[in-house]
Amino acid sequence: MGYRGTWIAAKGVNAKRLLPELGWERTGERYKDHCDTGVVLFRRGPWVGVFADGFEFFEELTEEQARTCAPNTETLFCQAGDSSMQSQIRSFRGGEETWSVVKPGGPPVRPTVTGRPPAALDPIMEDMGASQESSEYVDYWFEVAVALGEELLDFRYDRPRSDKRFERLRRP
Repeated sequence: MGYRGTWIAAKGVNAKRLLPELGWERTGERYKDHCDTGVVLFRRGPWVGVFADGFEFFEELTEEQARTCAPNTETLFCQAGDSSMQSQIRSFRGGEETWSVVKPGGPPVRPTVTGRPPAALDPIMEDMGASQESSEYVDYWFEVAVALGEELLDFRYDRPRSDKRFERLRRP
């Protein structure tokens, strides 16, 4: 079956404003890490995000929500599914997509890049491209969107953290 997860993060927006736009509310339950299925709130620097972890929850956050939830600031949408080997990260501002990195499901193919993504993408593409050339069994291109998200937010779906900055969310 594999892993699936989605997150949306908005820059400079507080959780009180973001959560109703995404259809979630706080529970007060804090966690040391996010390696448990469910939906959690996280903060990374100026970013506030919601992470839907696992097969049962990854479709709870959508690209359309990311496009519209915080129209006056940058919003990121990241989704990864390792059973289909699909990954993407997209940036929105004012309801419009400003850039994207999309690796479709299926065999290893170089991700499609649109707009002007952050400069941090260049070394990631170079590293993953070199790794992909030396392996026919591992899809390193899948990692590009996830690695860029980690570079921008210091957050990665598959790496536990011990900073107690995750809070379980529920539907109102």
